[in-house]
Amino acid sequence: MARKLLTLIWTLLTRGEPYRTADPLRTQAKERRMERRAAPYPVAQASDLAREVRRLVLDALPLPVAAEERACAFS
Repeated sequence: MARKLLTLIWTLLTRGEPYRTADPLRTQAKERRMERRAAPYPVAQASDLAREVRRLVLDALPLPVAAEERACAFS
């Protein structure tokens, strides 16, 4: 039983096919429900992430190196 299920899953994923016996209405309802649940969460912009990573790296550097980096970053 597990082998048949695994074979089915592998086939669906490798071929990119939908499950043939899936109910389209239930699938659409599930997708809508998932989209509604995900909508209220803010998405970080790439520039915000880059700024935060740079800040964390500069905070982790030894003090003299970090001071030089900060001076270069703001000039």
